[in-house]
Amino acid sequence: TRGHLGLYGQVDVALDPFPYAGTTTTCEALWMGVPTITLEGRNHAQNVGKTLNEAVGLGSGFVGRDEAHYLQLAAHWSDPRHWRELARLRAGLRQQVEASVLCQRQPFVANLEKVYRKWWRKYCSDQMARANGHAKDRSHFSDEDEDGGGEEGASNSGQSASAEAEGHSSDNSSQF
Repeated sequence: TRGHLGLYGQVDVALDPFPYAGTTTTCEALWMGVPTITLEGRNHAQNVGKTLNEAVGLGSGFVGRDEAHYLQLAAHWSDPRHWRELARLRAGLRQQVEASVLCQRQPFVANLEKVYRKWWRKYCSDQMARANGHAKDRSHFSDEDEDGGGEEGASNSGQSASAEAEGHSSDNSSQF
């Protein structure tokens, strides 16, 4: 992999493909100090590059709102008048990526734990309903948690208290 990562030294700016945005390649480019121009899309697969750029603080200067804007951004960053700015950005991009939410383990793990707890509570609730003869239709189950927020930005604090308040104590959960 050192060989292919070394090639990023020959790249000034990367162009994210569309309609399906890159993920690993975009992360590699950012890590190697190569900003990536991406196109905002209508679904997750089309917005990965946008999400990654925003996570490392590149935002609107590298996210095209539409195809015409994507081309404008590519022309902007390839213009010699902007090469010094691009060189400054590239020189500090790895440190910017390291300091970003993209590389912060604690918030990621806390969020993942929240998702696992949510799935466990759902499983336990379904098992209790089944044991009581009340099969529940959970096909409408959504990704939003009970307080209306999504999985992103989850905090680890107060989760066990929240589970207790919902009637999913460790005594109930451990029977399954």
